[in-house]
Amino acid sequence: MKLVFVVAIVLQLLALSHGALTLGGVMKTASPSGATGCSFVHIDPNNANVTTIATVDALCKDASDKFGLPMTTAVNSTMFFMTGTGKFIYTVDMKTGAYAVYAPLPASYDFTVGLTYSNDMLFWVTTTSIYGIPARGAAPKLLLHFTDFKLTEDSVVTSNADDLFIVNGGTMYRVQLKKAYRMWTTTLGNPLSRVMDLQYFAANDKLIMLDSYQLYSVDPKSGVATNLCGIPNGPGFPRVNVLYQSSFYWADFTHMHLIDVVQAKVIGEPLPLDAIKLVGYFQYFV
Repeated sequence: MKLVFVVAIVLQLLALSHGALTLGGVMKTASPSGATGCSFVHIDPNNANVTTIATVDALCKDASDKFGLPMTTAVNSTMFFMTGTGKFIYTVDMKTGAYAVYAPLPASYDFTVGLTYSNDMLFWVTTTSIYGIPARGAAPKLLLHFTDFKLTEDSVVTSNADDLFIVNGGTMYRVQLKKAYRMWTTTLGNPLSRVMDLQYFAANDKLIMLDSYQLYSVDPKSGVATNLCGIPNGPGFPRVNVLYQSSFYWADFTHMHLIDVVQAKVIGEPLPLDAIKLVGYFQYFV
């Protein structure tokens, strides 16, 4: 089976038992007869080689005709996956590709802007609300409804142990996870105005934001931004990346790049991705 393009590649970093990091994701596949399906694949970040691990057709078939974006997050060796318009959130074992339904979704819901995991809770964020899913089989519980605003569809989400962060254009919303989901609003420092990706950098308690192909380190409370470096501007959706320790992996439709956020520079040469098109998120788990 040949990998030809991605319907919803939402990639995670996989720390295998021998210590090597591997990217994992769901890709649309096509056979010589023209039939299409989905596979869970591993991508080696050192050379961009792709290995098919398992067939996961049901994941991509769980979708409607509505426009949506695939979402993912991960904890330990488990990836959480949803198409953005389907009936379920799934878990995927990133070592084997085995998948199962994690939680049912409502019959109708607003546009999904992110999934994130913290404090033994999966958080599902739409343009109007934040939901919590505490365990497999539990229905999403409404935690917070946005009464005075609505997020745009290109908003981005991340979290740490204390807070859930949502960035909508040049505005950051910080939701306190241990204080009844109290929300604070911060205007991001110049020149941040259209944040395309958001990661939490635990080593220095900063948020890493991608805006207009520039990478910034941002104080999570004040919103003050420090410019780190430029990101290679190639073809592709500019939200396909992951921060693992100090390494920021970035992929477009044709290449994979590595940026060191401590040294604030691109490391090495871009790796060709064999024409695989990436249109989802990287995340990491250990």
